[in-house]
Amino acid sequence: MTGRAALQRFVSVRMIVYAAAEAFDVVALNVQAACRGLRETRARYAACLLAEQFTQQSRPQIGHLVGCRDRGGVRRAIIKASQLWETDEDFRVRFEGAKNAVLSVAKTELAERLRDVDTTKIAEAVCERPNRNVSSWELIALASRVLSLEELAGDAFQLLADVDRLADLPRDAATDELRGEIRSRIAAITETLAELGYRDAQPQQGVPNV
Repeated sequence: MTGRAALQRFVSVRMIVYAAAEAFDVVALNVQAACRGLRETRARYAACLLAEQFTQQSRPQIGHLVGCRDRGGVRRAIIKASQLWETDEDFRVRFEGAKNAVLSVAKTELAERLRDVDTTKIAEAVCERPNRNVSSWELIALASRVLSLEELAGDAFQLLADVDRLADLPRDAATDELRGEIRSRIAAITETLAELGYRDAQPQQGVPNV
C-alpha cells in the first residue's frame, strides 16, 4: 500500500510519547527523563504499552525512544501499564485518550513529521555539517544508541577474552561449559546488533565453531 493510504497506518514511538504526555498532562521530554514524578512515570508506562501494541519497534528500540535505560525497563513498564489499565480507572481513561489521539494523528500528514529518528542518518548529517541544529529528540536517540554500543563493546571484549582462554585449554567438561557460555554471549551480541538495526548480521565464513 502506498501514498496517503499507507500514511494513515503509520504510528511512531515519538507520536505515542507526545500523545501520552498530553493525556497525562506532562511535558513529553519529561517522560523520557531519568528523574520523573508520578504522572511522568505513568505516562511512560502508557507509552511503552502503546508502542508495543501499535509499532514494529523492538522493546530495546522502544526503550531508547522513551528513555528506559536498562534492557528490562520496557518489559516492566508494559506489565505495570497492563495492571493499571485493569485496576486504575484514571489511568485507563487517560490511556484510552492517548490511544485515540494516536489513531487520529496516524490518519493525518502530521504523522509523517513525527516519524522516529534514524540515528545513523543524524550522525552522518552532523559529521557533514557540525554546526547543524540537533533537536532534543535526536540527541536522546543518539545518546541511547551510544550507550547500547558501549554495552555491546563490553560484551564483545568479554567474548574475545573467553575465546582466547578457550584456545589454550584441552577439551573437557570445563571447556565444554565455557563453550556454552561463549555461544550464549554470541547469541546476545547478535540479538543486540539486530536491535540496533544490523538485522542482516551473520557470522563471517571461516569463523571457528566453538
